[in-house]
Amino acid sequence: MPLPTVNPGDLITSDDWNDLVAALNALEAQVAELESGGGKSPPRIAQVLPTGAVMAGDQIRIFGSNFGYTQGGHSVFFGDTRATGFLSGSSDTLLIVQIPEKVEDATEDGTPMTMSVGNLYGITTWALTIKAKPEVTTGGFQFTYKGSRPTTPAQNTQVFYDFELKSFASQDLTVTITPTIQAVLPLPSGIPDPVLSGLLAVLDADGTVRSDRRISLPEGTTKTISLRLNIPDRTTGIRYSLSVTASASGVTPVTESLPEQQVGQESEQPDPTISNFEYASVVDGEGSFSTDTGGVSGVDGTLRIRQGTRATIEMRTQFSNIPTGTTNNYQLSAAVDAPSNGWSASVNDTMQNPLPVQGPGGLSLIYFDITAPGTSTTAIVRLRLTRQGVATNNKRTVAYRLQLL
Repeated sequence: MPLPTVNPGDLITSDDWNDLVAALNALEAQVAELESGGGKSPPRIAQVLPTGAVMAGDQIRIFGSNFGYTQGGHSVFFGDTRATGFLSGSSDTLLIVQIPEKVEDATEDGTPMTMSVGNLYGITTWALTIKAKPEVTTGGFQFTYKGSRPTTPAQNTQVFYDFELKSFASQDLTVTITPTIQAVLPLPSGIPDPVLSGLLAVLDADGTVRSDRRISLPEGTTKTISLRLNIPDRTTGIRYSLSVTASASGVTPVTESLPEQQVGQESEQPDPTISNFEYASVVDGEGSFSTDTGGVSGVDGTLRIRQGTRATIEMRTQFSNIPTGTTNNYQLSAAVDAPSNGWSASVNDTMQNPLPVQGPGGLSLIYFDITAPGTSTTAIVRLRLTRQGVATNNKRTVAYRLQLL
């Protein structure tokens, strides 16, 4: 009700004063209500924590007022995705919200979007950047060198190196193929370095050149891919090393190092009955492994062993294509390249050597001992399986760089 005006000299009664006080009290209540966002007003957002980009599945806190939580009128949307997880401690002035595990349109790099907070009377928005939660991949893939075509690289020709990619992953993968190739010094007299790295191409299973060196590997599939090397003129006698790393998001990369190649000489082919020979774990002593080659060509990764100690490593080995009823015997060997710099390697005493494997084959765990020196040095160890009774193309070798842990 509007208050009446008065003229100079008019008497102000107690009723007039009380009407004024009541009007002031009502105005103060209205101002307080507006300032708090109360009544039939939209929510008010004062702060959101944490600041910056957040990830799907994370918990955030929305501070403000008039959220309508006690009346059950609250709502929060991230873009078009509604939040359903409101945690203990939420109130009309604080919403503790679990962002849904999957937010529509969110990417792993982060997507700017609008967070909408509503009550029964309106909606208030707030700008957020939300990152998609990375998918966790279980399993991995097997990457195995299968051989070269032709077996003798020659100048002015192409040679193809074939590799098998076999998926054990829980989802489709995109595998990046990274070859490392370089001429081995010294070069033959009068022959310049041909810079072979620029002469390699990655081919998919259908022969398509993948200029980005990325291969699609659907879940549970196996495919054979190739490297194509164009060997130029005036290269006969050049020796070169070639190693290839296959990597994909969320899984352990695998590196395959080939025996040294020489233009004009037949190359040793991998034993077809050994489909996989790779590091698995350190089972005794202190050590670690990484696929980092340190820029050293021809190695499959780096083994680090505690200074002055011995560690036993486990190699996961898959045998296949052995005729049923037949037993193949494989000689196990371990050697450190000269100069050994104080490092030594040997077959673990628990192993049968030669190792008998009955057809059709299967998984075997093979153990080697690596002993580190007391001073900081590096070296290269070569672990080898050699099938007995076969003169050529009967080996599978891996090489690791050795460093102190």
